[in-house]
Amino acid sequence: MLWSCIAASNFAAETLHRSLGHGDVGMDRFEELVVGRFIVGDVQGCYRTLERLIRHLRSAADEVELWLAGDLVNRGPDSLAVLRWALEEEVTCVLGNHDLYFLALVAGVAPSKGHTLGDLLAAHDCADLADWLRHQPLLLQDESEVMVHAGLHPEWTLEQAHALSRRIEQTLQGSGWRDFLTAVFARSADPLVEAVNCLTRIRMVDANDHPEYAFSGAPEDAPDGLRPWYERSRALKAGRTVYFGHWAALGHRRLPHAISLDGGCVWGRELVAVEASSLEVFTEPAAPGDPCA
Repeated sequence: MLWSCIAASNFAAETLHRSLGHGDVGMDRFEELVVGRFIVGDVQGCYRTLERLIRHLRSAADEVELWLAGDLVNRGPDSLAVLRWALEEEVTCVLGNHDLYFLALVAGVAPSKGHTLGDLLAAHDCADLADWLRHQPLLLQDESEVMVHAGLHPEWTLEQAHALSRRIEQTLQGSGWRDFLTAVFARSADPLVEAVNCLTRIRMVDANDHPEYAFSGAPEDAPDGLRPWYERSRALKAGRTVYFGHWAALGHRRLPHAISLDGGCVWGRELVAVEASSLEVFTEPAAPGDPCA
């Protein structure tokens, strides 16, 4: 089988990959998992890999509940299939920066270059798919988990982050959504624009806890004076686990009070899913034809 289970028992960055197909981990470990909530990293149009991952997750739980951490579309080859599947299945997800870019293209307020969204934009149901997408949240939470695409401003509490995300969601779902996306892609100084940038684009912050968006490499390679947002976040002290994607160079890591999920599938690596109750981690190697490079 083309998947593996990673046993994550501590906060170490090093993980052990073991193939279920070779009998290293028996399926009896999952016999009691009746309903599994699997939180999945950046799909980015990699529909073939997503199909394979879901098939394997269904062998690990009687019922599969999926949470997708944003960036459903772009860079991979089949964003149209991903969005049609998500709409049909009424998937739980949050918006990522590439999802917002697609919405901005639909609104006609972003430059159309360097994307793989042509089939999606030309589809007969593009307007319906865009309408569904812009009604998705930017942050989800329950009593034990929080999911966001990129991260949280270090100064935010979870309550503040939730309040800001709700204001942004109401704006995107209202009649002024095109004007708001115009401001977002013009890098307006509006507080809600700054908030949506944090939720969908943050990786590093400077010494004053201001987001620094230019650096996208591994945190160990960051310039002096920059630190990952999660090392400074007030919200991570609230007792819930924050799941996030967006950061392919960070990859999957189990951090104190946070779990990163972007396995870089679109770059030829893997699609990552974490089962929330057990913290078992499942990975699916990028299917042939899905990576953009």
